[in-house]
Amino acid sequence: MYKRLIFVVFAAGLLLNFNTIVKADSVGEEDLHDDVHLKKDAVVLKALPNKYKVRDFCKKFKVIKTEKDSLEITHYTLELQNQGYSTDNEEIKVHVSSDNKIIYINGDLQQGEIEISNEIKITEKTAIEKAFEAIGRSQDNVISYSGNVIKQKEILINSRTNRLVYQVEIIFSEPEVANWIIQIDAETGAVLKKQNILSNACVEKMPRNFKVINKDKNRSINRPLHVEKKDNLFYLIDTTHQGTIKTFNLDHQLDPSFGKLVCSTTNTFAALEYSSAVDAHYYAGEVYDYYKNIHQLESLDGRGGDINSFVNYGVDCNNAYWDGEVIIFGDGDKKNYKPFSGAKDIVAHELTHAVIQYSAKLDYQGQSGALNESFADIFGYFIAPNNWLIGEDVCVRGVKDEMVRSIKEPDKYNQAAHMDEYASLSITEDDDWGGIHYNSGIPNKAAYNTIVKIGSEKAERVYFRALYYYLTSQSQFIDAKNALQQSAKDLYGEEVAEKIAEAWLGVGIS
Repeated sequence: MYKRLIFVVFAAGLLLNFNTIVKADSVGEEDLHDDVHLKKDAVVLKALPNKYKVRDFCKKFKVIKTEKDSLEITHYTLELQNQGYSTDNEEIKVHVSSDNKIIYINGDLQQGEIEISNEIKITEKTAIEKAFEAIGRSQDNVISYSGNVIKQKEILINSRTNRLVYQVEIIFSEPEVANWIIQIDAETGAVLKKQNILSNACVEKMPRNFKVINKDKNRSINRPLHVEKKDNLFYLIDTTHQGTIKTFNLDHQLDPSFGKLVCSTTNTFAALEYSSAVDAHYYAGEVYDYYKNIHQLESLDGRGGDINSFVNYGVDCNNAYWDGEVIIFGDGDKKNYKPFSGAKDIVAHELTHAVIQYSAKLDYQGQSGALNESFADIFGYFIAPNNWLIGEDVCVRGVKDEMVRSIKEPDKYNQAAHMDEYASLSITEDDDWGGIHYNSGIPNKAAYNTIVKIGSEKAERVYFRALYYYLTSQSQFIDAKNALQQSAKDLYGEEVAEKIAEAWLGVGIS
């Protein structure tokens, strides 16, 4: 179902009742009654305007996450459930100040009640078999570098059909890199959803224009490395963080047994053969440090998780991937592209996909998918702010449009820069899941406008706060604009929030 919903919050003795918001996906403090506060016991909140009515099914919401930030604002994430089953990507966020005042509500506020229309008749084993059939693979002929081919399997409600489904997430690195989400009808076994949500640096189906703008750069760069010594060998293992950073060499082999930890007899790793691994290892540490030092995020998942990088993937592979668990780098074909681990912004872009995966979980299609790509680009810039381009450092003879994106001038590299150029494409792999890499130019341009107006230091904090606390999996461009405004208001006040609005107005979103 495409309608969105009302809600009740149950958490640690708290009960919050909210009315349906028609159309709008967020309600700010200015639309809430000033005299409404949360109380410890059950209280019906009259926070929303009188024209919104409380619905009978609001008690079907469950608080799945409660988090208090450094500003003492508590963020509740609610999920619609029925008969104990969760819905896919239907959530609401409620944000409460330190004095228990609701300051913001956003998410799927127009969702209607979900009534399950089928029964569970097939087994989990059958569903998994059908999931592999749907993607033309068998479980025996795929390999994941992380060791987990089946990352997730659960029963939930498909909110568009109101049917119970087995959702199976399949990750593999051989014979190709893929991260599939498949939904199998729990009664009939029919495939209701099939999408490869693999995040990668290059979309080969985008238009290709070639421009010579620079020459190859010297790859001989000294980088300080954190390594570990074992049995007279030095390994690319960084244990200086809560999460361990490890770098593996695939040596262009398809057999994952070649994926060995990179090691050397000296701690310099000076030989050219180590360059891709050294870059990947060093930049992974740089990204870890950025999120830790600037945003107090402990690793990509916020819980000190490890970062595993695999270099020298495939033969002449012109791409880099976040597969949902590890980052994989192609070594380039040497004619047009250099090793992809050598571009700090690409490493930052791909690892930011992991941060998105563990925070807003932006759905990888349509506008939410474009926001997913855009936020990865934007933090690629924040982490490597040498210029407004993303990916230019991997180009041997110049900039190729399918590889490079510009935060400042998206339309220069075959991306939309304004809603007048927005492409409404089908949600298929052939159309890049709704043109997510093309349309991401619009929020990229809005980010450029924002940085120019308020400066990079404020902008990066506003963007991270919006991503981590306010965006939901189904957020659209207008939701991102509203979330960024609210984040700016939280951090810096109304004046900066107004500049965010101006930045987005510049790309046609008001």
